[in-house]
Amino acid sequence: MSTKITDIIIPEIHGRYVNKKALESNAFWTSGVVTDDAELAQYLALGGAKVTLPFWQDLGEDEAVRSDSSDLPITKIEAGSQIAIKTFRDKAFGASNLAKELAGADPLAAILDKLAQWKATQRQKRLIATMNGIFAAASMSTNIHDISAEIGADAVITPGSIVDAQGLLGDKQDELVAIAVHSATYTLLKKLQLITEVQPATVGAAPIPYYGKYRVVVDDNLPVADGVYTSYLFAAGAVRFAAGGETVPMETGRQKLTGGGTDYVVIRENSIIHVDGVSFVGAETLPTNATLETGTKWSKVKAAKAIKVVAIKHRIAAA
Repeated sequence: MSTKITDIIIPEIHGRYVNKKALESNAFWTSGVVTDDAELAQYLALGGAKVTLPFWQDLGEDEAVRSDSSDLPITKIEAGSQIAIKTFRDKAFGASNLAKELAGADPLAAILDKLAQWKATQRQKRLIATMNGIFAAASMSTNIHDISAEIGADAVITPGSIVDAQGLLGDKQDELVAIAVHSATYTLLKKLQLITEVQPATVGAAPIPYYGKYRVVVDDNLPVADGVYTSYLFAAGAVRFAAGGETVPMETGRQKLTGGGTDYVVIRENSIIHVDGVSFVGAETLPTNATLETGTKWSKVKAAKAIKVVAIKHRIAAA
């Protein structure tokens, strides 16, 4: 009897390996922008498509002047809540025996080698779709520094415009640790000699780019429209993440009648990617990336500087 995919892959073990490698290869996660959240993780195994996350508002009133002629007023603390949306995704990859025989190599082995990077890319796309939707919401204008309509070179991203953007967080601005940019923006920053590279201790690891103290994440899924680019500045832990709760996260199988037999692997992921301080207000229970990118699906529920992300809308050449 010949060896089958089910003989060489133990889905549970391989699934954990793929998930681990996906986290290790994703710059948003390794930069500290996205953090695994145990509180969110517990909700993934429960029913429902949305998670309500309560929080306490800040104590807003100033102190009172002491008096011996009146009682000290008692001020309450206000509660608030935000809603995180779950995403449920699956994908099947397979290869026929005929394809393997014609290619002279095993395409399924190539699929398995690339699965971790593919999963990392899909998570990154969901994160960026979420960011784009959040910053398309009218209530999030407080966290956007838009210079794209300025005249000439004033519309181009510069160190000064980045400082202005971080200033939107007021006394919380020094908590920012990373900047996410399109590759064209990254190229401009390199031309201006504003990018330095740090070599990790791991042998063979690629250098990590930095803009000043900011870890640089480069992704061409970031928005570009009519010459206007959007870059994001993040504080550590600005995005909360959890994955899990799938009944069968990974399984393998074989279809006997197609192409001389087709071996396949199916992966499933339930996840939450949530920017703290923003609430999902859409009616959808199974949102697509297009849904996540829709501004009317999101609303700000915390103060601007409590949402540890700011956006810069800019150009890379004089308008």
